[in-house]
Amino acid sequence: MLKHLKTNLLVLPLLIATSILAGCGGGGGGSSNTTTTTDCSTLGQLRFVRQHVDDKYLFYQYAGTTRPENYPYSPIQYFEDITVNTIPSIDRFSYAIPTSQAYSSLQEGQSMDLGIRGEYDQNNALRISYIEPNSSAATAGLQRGDQIIAINGSTVTSAGVTQAQYDALFASPSGTYVSITYLHPGNAASTAVNLRTTTYADTPVPFIGVATLGTGGATKKAGYLVFNEHTVPAEGQLADAFNSLAQANVTDLILDLRYNRGGYTAIASEVAYMIAGSTATSKKVFEYVLHNDKHSAEDYYEPFYNAMGLTTGRYAEKLPALNLSRVYVLTSASTCSASEMIINGLRGIDIPVIIVGGTTCGKPYGMQQADYCGTSYFALQFQTANAKNEGGYISGFTPSCTASDDLAHQLGDSNEQMLSMALNHISTGQCSTGSPSTAIASTAGKRSTLKPVVPPQHAGAVILPQR
Repeated sequence: MLKHLKTNLLVLPLLIATSILAGCGGGGGGSSNTTTTTDCSTLGQLRFVRQHVDDKYLFYQYAGTTRPENYPYSPIQYFEDITVNTIPSIDRFSYAIPTSQAYSSLQEGQSMDLGIRGEYDQNNALRISYIEPNSSAATAGLQRGDQIIAINGSTVTSAGVTQAQYDALFASPSGTYVSITYLHPGNAASTAVNLRTTTYADTPVPFIGVATLGTGGATKKAGYLVFNEHTVPAEGQLADAFNSLAQANVTDLILDLRYNRGGYTAIASEVAYMIAGSTATSKKVFEYVLHNDKHSAEDYYEPFYNAMGLTTGRYAEKLPALNLSRVYVLTSASTCSASEMIINGLRGIDIPVIIVGGTTCGKPYGMQQADYCGTSYFALQFQTANAKNEGGYISGFTPSCTASDDLAHQLGDSNEQMLSMALNHISTGQCSTGSPSTAIASTAGKRSTLKPVVPPQHAGAVILPQR
């Protein structure tokens, strides 16, 4: 990806941390099981789901009332039917997955698919928005901006991918070959490749750079950091990234969260600390954690964490800090949960957050993983508020400067619309693309109303034990 940088964006070295937190389950806060014995029969699991939802679910008053003894389907389906399927206008987020998958995703930072993330453009064509660097799609040379024409010989239409096409991208067993026909921008003919579904290590921090703005004595240095997921491996990568930015003496930061759907809230707190520094965050609340009325005695707050707390071998290592008085955040509808908490937490201590991009997903809630008989249940279990008791952003955070996800340019290219707009705002205070020395034409256009084509679940905002 570095070859797509413009000359004014200097790439910094980034040490990738490989340590992971040993253990199983991934919820961090331990199981919230309320039963004293484990009954892994189907009825036993259904009863656990019923008990857990009735006790811990933030919206238990509105949950479906079907009893376990009368339910004919699986425990996971039961969980979904009495939560998100009963009150979709309130809860769009609760989910359940195998515990092995939860551990792999959150603690090991691994995915099992082709490595393709997509979205529909203004012409309702399915375009690749992001390629996971360690995936088979990356090895085959697919790139951001390529249009997917067909999956396993089935044409992708403007109406959206079919279930079979979606499953081929994200639900195929490891080792399965999937045929992808794609068109690279500027090419007259499409290309067909056979990709193999593999388990690979995600790259939470795939890009870091510094842009020098202005000339002479008026120059500014703006750091640019792409951050995609709040998982255990992200902690070390983020610490190393911020250390590089601190050594570069950046005066501003552009934090790209456009594809970050969340994860551990502790990581969000650490990121906020590394932006604002010790003076601004000392003895301050990052977020209040507020449970339902049955568990209000368990309410507490998370501070701004100034040391690593997840990574084996680096536990309690002091985090670097940029000590910035403001931050730019690039967002989209996929910016969710723990990512939104970074915005809200910083605003709670009066650090201005200038949002560039699209409105965020709107999830001021979080979960604490509950494991039972090989399944991990992520029910909305608490709501959050910042130090000013501000929360409830169910409609998402609206951008200060609206910009599209510019698939005509690679991430890190200073011509990419979101990045260009943020860079220009740093220099001029204006919501426009370009720079004081280079005019860059806007590629803004009508965005598709179809959902992004991304993996089905992520952790959202998951609480770890209090430190």
